[in-house]
Amino acid sequence: MKKALTSIILTLILQSTSYAFISFYGPTGLLKIPTTETLNAKEYNVSSDLAINTNKNNSSIHMYAINIGLIKNTEFGILGSSDLSEGVYLNAKWNIKPYSEKIPFKTAIGIKNFPSSDNSDLYIVGSKRIHKDTTIHFGNSNKFSNKIHSSILLGTLYTYTETILFAGDISSESNNKYNLSLGFYINIFQKKFNNNLYFKGAILNLIKNSNEDSYISLGINYENFM
Repeated sequence: MKKALTSIILTLILQSTSYAFISFYGPTGLLKIPTTETLNAKEYNVSSDLAINTNKNNSSIHMYAINIGLIKNTEFGILGSSDLSEGVYLNAKWNIKPYSEKIPFKTAIGIKNFPSSDNSDLYIVGSKRIHKDTTIHFGNSNKFSNKIHSSILLGTLYTYTETILFAGDISSESNNKYNLSLGFYINIFQKKFNNNLYFKGAILNLIKNSNEDSYISLGINYENFM
């Protein structure tokens, strides 16, 4: 009995809390990086973000995305932006954890920004709950351009209360540069939207260490079943 109880407690601790937040570039994730979370079958999420460029000489961006869980452990989505000259991007993610129970954390593989010739990105990510309120996310991203650029992904989600969550993520860039982002999610209009609508805010590329501009991003995230 004691062993069974210990096993149950450990399972609850190591399982990640599921939040279907859309990352800035489309897949379900944190702020900029994708995570292992995938939508359930017939579940969908949508988001709309206004990213205000902190460099007044450069324009701001409006991003919008939708993901759908068509089959179990797999999600598909599209990403649109006022900054995209190639129309919309496609993304897909497959959670492989149920098919490899020996892995001690959730695992997923995916592709985003397809079929862009410069920004298509093949990634593998892992997630593990290290505390009842804290989940860490980590992985590797491989962007296809003139040559393959590989980067490390790392992030965390902290559940402050049932309605307020804080997130942070970082990705490595070339030439020892990196991209750090910090943000939050707040559950709003709980009764009207059945706890499925979140307001989100983030500072993207906070330290301005990468080649990308820094943005202050504000938006909404909604999830539900069809």
